[in-house]
Amino acid sequence: MDMELIESSFEIVDNSKDAEFIIAQSTLWNGVVTKDLKKTIYIAVEPPLSSHRIECYNLFHQFHTVITHNPISSNEFAFTENDEAQFFPVRSDPFTPITRKDTRLRNKGVFYAGMIGAYEDVPDSCGGINITGLRKILGDYFKDNFKGSKFIGVGWDGQKTKVAQWRKDKMVNIDESECDFVLALENTIYPNYLYEKIWDGINTDRVTLYLGDPNIENHIPIDCFIDLRPFFDTKTKVFDTMGLGRYLNNMSQKTYDQILKNAREFRETSKGKYNQLQKELTEFIIKRIKNEE
Repeated sequence: MDMELIESSFEIVDNSKDAEFIIAQSTLWNGVVTKDLKKTIYIAVEPPLSSHRIECYNLFHQFHTVITHNPISSNEFAFTENDEAQFFPVRSDPFTPITRKDTRLRNKGVFYAGMIGAYEDVPDSCGGINITGLRKILGDYFKDNFKGSKFIGVGWDGQKTKVAQWRKDKMVNIDESECDFVLALENTIYPNYLYEKIWDGINTDRVTLYLGDPNIENHIPIDCFIDLRPFFDTKTKVFDTMGLGRYLNNMSQKTYDQILKNAREFRETSKGKYNQLQKELTEFIIKRIKNEE
């Protein structure tokens, strides 16, 4: 959301009790009361995974307006109307995309950065499927079977804290690794929930292994990455690690380079799109507050 645009359109107050409208992103403050919900614009960036966000999702019908990935009710709206351009790289510490001169497959190592040891026991809810448990399953498999694979983050090899510039640091780690693939797992399988993870591989010129958004082909061309949906049973939550391993081991250089080429072409279409979509979303919220939408 474009805060400068919000601040130029409305008077901002310090106390929520004095506000006619409240804008909340992914969380609600301590002590929120029910009467505040009807004046709240809730932006559901994160999926229903933690207990707090599950509670927020269950309150959708009470909010004035909800911006969400999978709108259903009359007060719920998508982040953007343009499916093909829905999510593009973001962050205040941008990493300039690279194009490698040498893309020869080395050891088919897989890179992953993300926390383990949290949320695995949270039950599925609100139409989402919790897949945080796959991080360790796939991590253990690749570390044991694909030489050179690198898994980092809180919980891996004793790491206890996240680095300050985690987004930029992650990009640098990928670029400096000898890995050919980047594993991108969303926290939750939830319709149209597609965040920054798939761009880690695209921007560092590695082939991405992606699992998350069940509608991913509506947002990013399917030939720009390796789709992991065929390897995962959403009912049993069993992942065919051996099948994926065989697929990667049998991948030819020609196939690898074609996926990279497709991803490079697609990322060119992303330039400047995030700021454009952010402005469009903010303008929509302003219209909702002014009762013009």
